[in-house]
Amino acid sequence: PEGISYGMGFYCAAPSLMERFRREAAEDPAPLSKLARKLNRQDRFHLEGEEYARKKPAPTPLLVPWISRKHITICRDEEYSDRSAGRELVEDLKTGYQFLMPYYQFFARLCQEEFHNSQICDISPAPFGYNAP
Repeated sequence: PEGISYGMGFYCAAPSLMERFRREAAEDPAPLSKLARKLNRQDRFHLEGEEYARKKPAPTPLLVPWISRKHITICRDEEYSDRSAGRELVEDLKTGYQFLMPYYQFFARLCQEEFHNSQICDISPAPFGYNAP
């Protein structure tokens, strides 16, 4: 293999859900801004996702990369190595998903409010056995 990738994604969200995401960010940018700053302060994970041809209006410059995407992925890509085939990978995944938990919770809440706990949008709140407090 060439490498490994892991992270979380908010995939195939209905346009109405992404519109709600943008509306909530415009009305109260603080929660998403906190997550954006947290992501920007580290170098393990990065933001990805297909962007709209025309940028969507964002409440702050910090949120432009988030608001202008059709879907959101926060991932880590690394070249394959002995580390990625050993016990270190397990620890990296555990640490990584602990870091990602607030992002899962943010998008899970958005889905639950939009779909009233239906199974249309399913984001696991506890990947790889992480137990939230």
